[in-house]
Amino acid sequence: MSNELTADSAPKKGSLVVVGTGLQIGHVTLEARAEMESADKLLCLAADPVTSEWLLKLNPSAESLQPFYAEGKNRLRTYNEMIDRILSSVREGQHVCAAFYGHPGVFVYPSHASIRRARAES
Repeated sequence: MSNELTADSAPKKGSLVVVGTGLQIGHVTLEARAEMESADKLLCLAADPVTSEWLLKLNPSAESLQPFYAEGKNRLRTYNEMIDRILSSVREGQHVCAAFYGHPGVFVYPSHASIRRARAES
């Protein structure tokens, strides 16, 4: 947890919003874009290099989750590392937006698990 204090001396509580980017830049909704732009920390996983580059420029705090993938690495380990990265920012008291390509609720284990764990910790 963060040691950052608010006016009432309580630790700042983080939050998590998960959005989908669709399969290309034109699929991003206005609401998803607003969440990505306004987040304290944007963590993202894009389907292609053009979208990835756009996301990294959209918010100065943006960080790609792509580096968690590695050849021969267990997929579940990769996903759990992504979840840990997402939740570490939430635990620091940041408003986090996790953006995944496609629909964030379809075949995206890290989005479901991150939400479940964040709720359990709140």
